[in-house]
Amino acid sequence: MIKIDDKPIYTDYIKLENQDQFLVTVPLLHPDDPRYAVFWSKQFKNCIEGVWGEMFGGYRYMPGKLYFYKNYFLIQDTDANKQTRYVRPRTDDIEWELAYMSLEAHGFSGFINSEYTSLEIAKDGKVTDLIKQRYPEAIIDGKFKEYIPPRENMRMIHDKPQGRALMQNPTWNEFILGTRGGGKSFSAAAEIEHGIVFDGTTIYNEDFRRSKLTSEYIVGSADSDKSSELCSKVKASIEAKANPNFRELFGIWGSPEDDDFTPSPLFKDMTGSLVSPNKKNPYRHEYKVQLGGRWVTKGTNSKLFHVNYSPKKGDGAQAGAGGRYLKSIIEEVGLLENVIDVHTSNDSTVARDGVRFGVERYQGTSGNIEYIQASKKMFLSPQDYRILAYDNNHGREGRDGKVGFFLPFYMVLRQYKDKDGNTDYEAAAQHINNIREEKAKSSNPDVLREEKMNRPCFIEEMWVNPKGYLLPYDEAVVRERELVEFDRYKQKETPVRLIWDSTGGEGTYNGVRIQINHDVEPYREYPIDPSKRKTPNGTVVIYEFPQLINGVTPPDMYRFVGHDPYVEEDLDRGGSVGSTYVIMNPKYAAQGFNGNTIVASYIDKPIGGLAEYYDNQEKLLAMYGNPLQGLCIEKNRGQDCRAHYIKKNKAYLLMPSPNREQGTNIYQKSVTSYGYNVGNRIVKLQLAKMMADWLLEETELNDGIKKNIERIPCLYLLRQIMNYDLDGNFDAVDGFRGCIVALREYENLQISEATINKDRKQTFSRLLSNPKIFRNGKATQRV
Repeated sequence: MIKIDDKPIYTDYIKLENQDQFLVTVPLLHPDDPRYAVFWSKQFKNCIEGVWGEMFGGYRYMPGKLYFYKNYFLIQDTDANKQTRYVRPRTDDIEWELAYMSLEAHGFSGFINSEYTSLEIAKDGKVTDLIKQRYPEAIIDGKFKEYIPPRENMRMIHDKPQGRALMQNPTWNEFILGTRGGGKSFSAAAEIEHGIVFDGTTIYNEDFRRSKLTSEYIVGSADSDKSSELCSKVKASIEAKANPNFRELFGIWGSPEDDDFTPSPLFKDMTGSLVSPNKKNPYRHEYKVQLGGRWVTKGTNSKLFHVNYSPKKGDGAQAGAGGRYLKSIIEEVGLLENVIDVHTSNDSTVARDGVRFGVERYQGTSGNIEYIQASKKMFLSPQDYRILAYDNNHGREGRDGKVGFFLPFYMVLRQYKDKDGNTDYEAAAQHINNIREEKAKSSNPDVLREEKMNRPCFIEEMWVNPKGYLLPYDEAVVRERELVEFDRYKQKETPVRLIWDSTGGEGTYNGVRIQINHDVEPYREYPIDPSKRKTPNGTVVIYEFPQLINGVTPPDMYRFVGHDPYVEEDLDRGGSVGSTYVIMNPKYAAQGFNGNTIVASYIDKPIGGLAEYYDNQEKLLAMYGNPLQGLCIEKNRGQDCRAHYIKKNKAYLLMPSPNREQGTNIYQKSVTSYGYNVGNRIVKLQLAKMMADWLLEETELNDGIKKNIERIPCLYLLRQIMNYDLDGNFDAVDGFRGCIVALREYENLQISEATINKDRKQTFSRLLSNPKIFRNGKATQRV
């Protein structure tokens, strides 16, 4: 098993051989030579419909866009002598993966001559007359051909060539996020040029040959400089096909000063601007010719729009609205904080009459946490944005184990690829481990964090930078690993059922009897995958049973209880769960108890709804001594919780709204409300910092001095800490946050009372020493 940072890496990428068979040697032929038309007709067909090549005893399909990229696109490269020039690009394993991604996103549905089909509607098995008419290639003997998923079919080694690819499935969006230097922009630029040169066609037919087709593309970013680079790559490659310096690559005949000078057949005369915004004058295939004594406009009008999606513009998110694009490309998506709004606006631009025909492509690298949150949300929840989803083989993040396309650093190290483009994973991993070991020697931890963020090998590393994780990620990873090793978490948790019992018998605490619950499993995995759970129910988990002093539980021993409520609906569809955590008062650490640690949790979405949840929570509070004003909830989301305890005449359990930790008034206010406010992102950031500070604080207990996070026993909480951002749903973190708000409020009360007592003593001391009142230690008497 190959590892980076002692974590196994994913290596199941496409394997290749004999790639030289796809490389074209372009003959220098005069346009009047009969061989000229024969050669270029074949090249056009290959670039549009793709080609089949022999590999591993069978045949593998190379998509037409990849064939074009390999042979007819130009990129800049720097050689060993530090000289930069334009060259043909490499098509290594990662370029094949990106090409297959594009093929699937644009609706791949199988091959025309195949005995299989990948048409999505074939999974239902029903063939109607309309389906026979629209999809004859998918049907044989009146039935659908055997169905194979598109991703599997396009990557298969077939026993013989299967003809051109069919593109009849609905389209998907693409989301590529990962390391810098991965060639994402070059592949996007080549796809745009391919679309302009071939007018978006997928079939080499008469409509294309007679210039009856057209296509539109759009490129944008938060900063026009970023997307301008991509546009310039498109323009440079198009113009190179009329540059005699590249005649051997593109079949350019003669020089511009010659009467018979002929650019490459792949050249397109373009006009218009690429400066953003160019909606009124787009970069387009258009030129004028003189016919019958007048100038006539010619060209297919395939065009490229360039816009600016910056949120600083009032209508930035709608910059692409109004068009109909075969491909919409968002460059440096990590810098586009309003990317979800852009997606919402652009969704209709890749459809016509409600039917999708185009693709939105989002691509970029990890970046500042202040901007990348929306991109992170889309990348980790691809199903919500019709993004092509991949199994997450690069970490634990991603809802239901699905993510966008992640590009790890070890896949772009060209020096560790063989002549056919296959990665030597062991050598690449060793190279990266050496870099990271060297970076780790720095006294500044940001050096290693920046290395991981810019060149990640695992998805979670993309969010790592000085501003990256709002909560201590590295420490959470270490603690999670410690708990998972040898299943230590099972030794710490005791799942229980709580029952009211006033008899005071064995196993009873403060009127609550504890019964070990073997029927349900605590929530441990995040994100929650309902399909992998025996039941949606969670349970109360005890990490330390209530402690007694002189036979009773002191009323302030467990006075910090945090709770995050949930919405009662959507029980079967997952969604949020209720979470409650109980912390022991830190002051009891001085008496030998485990102060400042989590002693219990209750994470659940019970069948009985909120009534059942709050009944169990009420038992949990009673079990730990009914802590006076101990239950801390969010003010704006705790209506049901407040109502429950007021109805039960137990409002004394609810913590009043904080007067000091969140307020500015230092004087005690009357109790008119319960819970703390989470009103906006600034408040959320302040609360996250408060929690981060507590997690990294040290507490001395019987097992030594440790940071508080090193004693967290709950895997579900730790995994949410690792993923936490301001926009997602993090029930455990939000519930635990209440504990910290209550703890800080308590600390401030103690400090405030100590200050008041000190002021009283100082005032009394000043009075005693006032010579106008006392003389020689005796009170003076006025006559």
